[in-house]
Amino acid sequence: VHVGVRVGAHEHLHPGAGPVAGGGCLLAPFSRMRGATRAAERTHCRNNLKAIGSAIDLYVDEFGELPTNIVDDDGRPLLSWRVRLLPYRDRPAYEAFDLTQPWDAPVNREAAASRRFELWSCPSQDSPAGETPYLAVMHEGRWLSDVLAETRAATRDESVGEGDRDIQPQDDGRVPRWEPRPVSLDEVPQVVEVAEESTVFWTRPVDLEIAESSSSTAADEIAASVVRHRDGRQVRLEDGSVRTWFDEGDLSFAKRLRQFREELESTAADDRTTGETTASRRSPDDSASRSGGDES
Repeated sequence: VHVGVRVGAHEHLHPGAGPVAGGGCLLAPFSRMRGATRAAERTHCRNNLKAIGSAIDLYVDEFGELPTNIVDDDGRPLLSWRVRLLPYRDRPAYEAFDLTQPWDAPVNREAAASRRFELWSCPSQDSPAGETPYLAVMHEGRWLSDVLAETRAATRDESVGEGDRDIQPQDDGRVPRWEPRPVSLDEVPQVVEVAEESTVFWTRPVDLEIAESSSSTAADEIAASVVRHRDGRQVRLEDGSVRTWFDEGDLSFAKRLRQFREELESTAADDRTTGETTASRRSPDDSASRSGGDES
């Protein structure tokens, strides 16, 4: 029903009435369609990480360790660990690669372009063909989960789930304070989704390096960048689950990475202090005895 006044043969509609008000109704289906598309893209991305995780698990079952980059005789990286997962997805595609050549050698470029490896792409991103947003979380070239597991085993740190805390005395011994316990190893990220400006060609041996170095600033920037999924980025964890991590708040991806880095730096600092203390406690007599023993 149009609300208006008739002037001669023409009808003038009041603002907000009739077809004008109906415009909002016409836009609603498009909004719902866009929301459904985003949900489908998020599900696709999540399923990609699940498939990547399944291939990682198969590799671990066969070789007893997480996949590593393919390197030459001098240890220089040639191809990404992602190529090592191809036999569990597409054996002929894997055999087309020359594992003695770098990722950008013509033979390997051709092998990478011979098939559409949709597993490594996210439909919500407009990255160039072959670029992947799925990067492993590394510390000094090793999987973060492996480094943390070894570090905690060495220090006998029986970590529990995130959010659990210990009461520690203040320096005066009277006022307790709360100290967060380290994140459980099950919650350590293995493979994460990054924003499209941080994607890499999927065969290139480049990942998210969080060690304190010249690249750590870049890692923080990557972690702080916002992915297109509005509710956060998709993350494959050490326990095999795929979760959504939000880009804001106390549990943001960037803050979690800083927490892992600080834990490893603190342990390294403690190890250096222990080594220096042990060295300082050695007496001159002990040194002389050892020196004399060597000479004899």
